[in-house]
Order: sequence, then structure tokens, then C-alpha cells
Amino acid sequence: MRPDTLLIDGDCGICRASGDWLAARVPPHELRVVELQSVTADAELAAAVAGRRLSDALHLVRSDGTVAAGAAAVIGAGRHLPLLGLAAAVYDCPIGHALWGPAYRLVARNRHRIGRAMGIEAVCATIPR
Repeated sequence: MRPDTLLIDGDCGICRASGDWLAARVPPHELRVVELQSVTADAELAAAVAGRRLSDALHLVRSDGTVAAGAAAVIGAGRHLPLLGLAAAVYDCPIGHALWGPAYRLVARNRHRIGRAMGIEAVCATIPR
């Protein structure tokens, strides 16, 4: 069975730092972290996200082929973390996604400022409001 795959923007410093952090804590047979710029190299992955605007949000392609975006993707990826995965499992539902959606959008809109404050380069495009 294929692991869940988190698609990150390879041009975004926060995405890269978050992806590296996850990859250091979750084995690749459970969660792969892939830059959206290289999605076309994997035909199955490309087919799963065909027609989606990948640069608008993080995307998680689950092992069953379903795709989550934004807060739902973050929560879904978080389920793979020891200890934090328990909390993520509680919020991995439509109500949890709706509750965390505003926080995700706030971070996404301000990622350049957050990145600068953290000393992380962010050259990614601005996500539309």
C-alpha cells in the first residue's frame, strides 16, 4: 500500500522547513513529503491531484487516493506524529477541519512575515484570498 503523501511548495521556506521536520519524525513508508513542483514525475500522484490548484494550499493525498487540502491536509499529516497524532485524529473530521481552517488561512496569508520572523526564506507566490 502506498503511504500518505503531503505535497509542499518547494519554493516556500515554511513549507520546506515543515516538510523537513515531518520527514525527520515520520518514516517514509507512513508519510512521504513531496514538493508539488515534482508531482508530474509520479503518474499516480499526478492523476490524484489533476485539476487542483496545488499552489493554493497544502495537499495530502491519502493512501486510499482521497485528497485533502489546507487545514484538513495539515491535520491528516499530523495524524502520523507520535503523541500529536492523537490530537490530530480528534480533529480529522469536517468539524475539526472547519475549526482549524481560519488558523490555516491566517498562517498561509502571513507566511512571508512569519518566515522572515523565523529567519526562513519564503519566495513562494501569494495564496489568493
